[in-house]
Parts: sequence; structure tokens; C-alpha cells
Amino acid sequence: MVITVIGSTGSIGQELAETLSDVLEKPVVYNSLSMDEMRERMKNQGMKVEMIDSYLALAAYQKAGGATARVSESVEEILGRKPRTIRDFVTDYKEHFR
Repeated sequence: MVITVIGSTGSIGQELAETLSDVLEKPVVYNSLSMDEMRERMKNQGMKVEMIDSYLALAAYQKAGGATARVSESVEEILGRKPRTIRDFVTDYKEHFR
């Protein structure tokens, strides 16, 4: 799963796992996988090669510091309000994460 955050914070990976752990009061572990490990997992899940290649291209871009984890005003401009934090979202919907 690739999570692209374009809101009030650029939290990804380890920060997201820490927030989930804190709010859900149970351990959530973030495991950074190598590109080969990701490719193998997606292949084993039956994903098409073209989709795998697309996901891995995005993952490589993110790992290289690409703008997919940036903070932007796009959410606020579209919704007409400040975006919610990951913590607020998880708190409001935590029963769905259990």
C-alpha cells in the first residue's frame, strides 16, 4: 500500500505507525521493504506487472525525497477548510482499525 499525504503534515511510514500505535493503544510496526521484496509481495498477490512497476516507480520517487510527502494547500483549497491530521482521523475512526 502506498500512502500519499498532501495535507497539513507530511507524515509517512514510521511516523504513521507511531501515531496508529499511540491512538489504538497497540503496537503497529512499519517495515520498510526493499524494492525486490515489494515486487515479490505484489506479484504473489496477483497484481499485474504494469501495476507493480507503477507502484515501485512511485515508491522509488518517495524514497528519493519526491514531493509526494509534501505539505500543500490543495486539500484546504478544495475543501474550504484546514485538512485533518492523521491523528484526528485515526481517533475518529479507530473502531475501524481494530
